[in-house]
Amino acid sequence: MYHNDIIESWKINASEWISAIEEQTIESRKVTNPAILKTIEDLNPSNILDLGCGEGWLTHKLNTLGIEAFGIDGTEQLITKAKGRGNFYHLLSYEEIIEGAPIPNAPYEAIVFNFCLYLKEGTQQILEAVKNYLKGRKLVVVQTLHPYTFISSGVQYQNQWLDNSWKGLKGNFRSPHKWYYRTLGGWSETIKSSGLSILDIKEPTSSDGKSPVSIIFTLTPNND
Repeated sequence: MYHNDIIESWKINASEWISAIEEQTIESRKVTNPAILKTIEDLNPSNILDLGCGEGWLTHKLNTLGIEAFGIDGTEQLITKAKGRGNFYHLLSYEEIIEGAPIPNAPYEAIVFNFCLYLKEGTQQILEAVKNYLKGRKLVVVQTLHPYTFISSGVQYQNQWLDNSWKGLKGNFRSPHKWYYRTLGGWSETIKSSGLSILDIKEPTSSDGKSPVSIIFTLTPNND
């Protein structure tokens, strides 16, 4: 179900990723970080789970803004780093959640996935699984690469696995993992198949305003 190469790649590159975040060397994050924060602030959930939290920057920032937030990630090195920010973090993989492992501190009014949905079938499975851990307005927020990335990178516009997850990042990143890229239609179908509906779509753009950097979906379970 879960691609071992993704897990191993994150283990190998955890320290490089932490350095990239702390040193702010990922140019696109100057747009996407404020965008996801603004989206969540506008929603103003009573509490939120940052699922796939990595080293914990988003969870930490939300707590400083007065939004009760907790983080979960499947990479031990990243969670160890995150715990240095406070007792808001837990080690748990997507696969464990899909298989029924309880999520700490649930239920949540919102769950956010910030650039951490890499899989083909697994993306639908994790979106289906987290619906059971929502309360109140029952919101799911997903920020991911904009489908426009296909055009800018020169690859064919279709749902597909692409190589080299760390391409373009500064640092000594090794053993890249594949990432399943979706067209806009592909995302729409995955969301629909997960039993979710789209409430809102945002498209953060580059500083020059010429191209979208990411896409942010705000979702809610059907019939709720």
